[in-house]
Amino acid sequence: MRIELEHRSDLCILRLNGRFLTGSNAEFRRVRDWLEDAVCRDFVVDCSAVPYLDSTGLAFVVGVYNLASRSGGRVALANVSPRIQEVLRITKLDGIIPAFDAEEDALAAVRNPGTDEGARSALRHRSEWL
Repeated sequence: MRIELEHRSDLCILRLNGRFLTGSNAEFRRVRDWLEDAVCRDFVVDCSAVPYLDSTGLAFVVGVYNLASRSGGRVALANVSPRIQEVLRITKLDGIIPAFDAEEDALAAVRNPGTDEGARSALRHRSEWL
């Protein structure tokens, strides 16, 4: 797994590339440390180059969500395949972290939220970073 970071003012775009593998923790920690030092409040996670989200990938996404939530920010997933959408539905994350077919829609969602704070806070303490 490779994660590219793009910083735009108080928004960060995370471009995921490859498969999430158990043992990818070093890459996750590198990204986590960078994100905690960045001034990003909102995040878009680009999933266009990810074939599937397993438990390791879900833990990473929830970690980004938790980081954003602590600063009052938002997270949206972009370029989500039907397979990833199904995983989000099964885990019920689709009701907490919005997912979009296009990056432009995800960007619009974090910039102009119509979110439910109750749903956002429900996941806030369920998972910690890897």
